[in-house]
Amino acid sequence: MKKFNWISAVSITAILAISTIFISFKNGQLSTDLSATYHPEKEFNDYWYQNSAEITRFDLKQARYGEIRDGEAVMIFVSEHLSPQEHIKAYNRNGKDIPVLKLNFMRNFKTGLYPYSVMSSIFTPVDIKSNPHSLRNTFSMQEWCGHVFSMIDLGQHGLSAKLHSYFPNEGDKSVELDKAFQEDEIWNTIRIDHLVLPIGEISIIPSMQHLRFAHLPIEQYTANASKTLEGNSLKYTVDYKQLNRKFSVWFKSEHPFSIIKWEEEVRSGFGSAAKILKTEAVAKSTKMLPYWTKNANSDSYLREEMGFE
Repeated sequence: MKKFNWISAVSITAILAISTIFISFKNGQLSTDLSATYHPEKEFNDYWYQNSAEITRFDLKQARYGEIRDGEAVMIFVSEHLSPQEHIKAYNRNGKDIPVLKLNFMRNFKTGLYPYSVMSSIFTPVDIKSNPHSLRNTFSMQEWCGHVFSMIDLGQHGLSAKLHSYFPNEGDKSVELDKAFQEDEIWNTIRIDHLVLPIGEISIIPSMQHLRFAHLPIEQYTANASKTLEGNSLKYTVDYKQLNRKFSVWFKSEHPFSIIKWEEEVRSGFGSAAKILKTEAVAKSTKMLPYWTKNANSDSYLREEMGFE
């Protein structure tokens, strides 16, 4: 009798486990209360849920003030959970937290005497087909003339954009926008599911770096988007005719769809001296590691290995 009860208990446990898995995969999506996986593709989960971040260093040629500047860029992709209300990191995990892929994107370059430091943080839901808009996109820029901060936050009915700037005619501003695709979320979309990238004539909010460099308002613009296969990589291009600007990014055609390089053709400089220049960045090194634990002086060898200045 005891043996029979033990077998029955195991059988019931197995049935419950199978039922849980079935329910979790309903409609092809994993429920957000599971502890490890949140994406229907196993290879995505195996790569992004290993308690590490992907760090890639790029050699950068940045157009600014009508000249090309040597610099360095770094992309840090990492999985996180955000609070659905505040859109900030969720420390007290619960079933309502939203699994996201976060990109921290830094660019550093010098213009003659003084340096630029530019950073963006973009938080995009992993369940991108059901939640196609990033929850939050923040941007900051520091240089010797002053600094700016801007943010686009997803609301129930649209996007809320805020700008805090030292520069004249910008100052402190807030604007409400319709939900729209943002150039800044191209990166995360590629890594999560590049098949949902919009193609054809689209309404898009340009990168906040470009908007600040050009001192343009945060709003939607019309562009033409295309995706093409070039050898073993895919190229995604957004062509803004009204801005006289074209942005392209190349990425590997197989998982994990790593970013290979990007280019931006843009009018740079002022007045009659302005001309079309090309910003270029090429990936040079990549590591997958929990960088937040590598903060001792003895960890500085990792910077040397990746070629950071």
